[in-house]
Amino acid sequence: MTETIYIYGASGHGKVALQTLLLCNHTIAAFIDDNADRDFCGFPVLTPLEVHNLEYSSIHFAIGDNKIRQYLQSKFQKLHVTAKTITHPNSNCYSTSQIGDGSLVAAGAIVGPDSLIGVGCIINHNAIIDHDCDIGNFSHIAPSATLGGNVSIGFQCFIGANATILPNLTIGNSVTIGAGAVVTHDLPDNTTAVGCPARPI
Repeated sequence: MTETIYIYGASGHGKVALQTLLLCNHTIAAFIDDNADRDFCGFPVLTPLEVHNLEYSSIHFAIGDNKIRQYLQSKFQKLHVTAKTITHPNSNCYSTSQIGDGSLVAAGAIVGPDSLIGVGCIINHNAIIDHDCDIGNFSHIAPSATLGGNVSIGFQCFIGANATILPNLTIGNSVTIGAGAVVTHDLPDNTTAVGCPARPI
């Protein structure tokens, strides 16, 4: 039976997920969103309570907020719903890289050899994940961010647009790195760092 895919999140990031899925010739059933009773990009929007019979379906959780994405994806996976992984045909994921369940690799992104992308991650447009990186679950690497080789990123991190993390660094859990920052040293959990070089604030 043909897999039917729902997109959870009828907003801007939902558009990215939709166009990527369509380019990969997938069948889209509808969007799911708390703000329903409308169409979005030509597809119906349903509330979570309106979605039934997910035995042959999967959901991609197109939610930019890491904590909310983690909550929703984990909730539905406990109900045995598959979290759909999406890789844009114009991205470049090396054959020895691994992409976790429910993650999205957007157009122009590069995931280098032996890199591991965790569950529910967003690797946004033109982001570069060099060789041997490890991206923790439910993290978001924003457009055009660059991670040098052998960088480790923790759980629920946000790496801002055009930020650069130098090779061989370790970034803790729940870390936010501002747009355009250049990270030159390890960062502990629950840190927000900005600037060049990046400093905690």
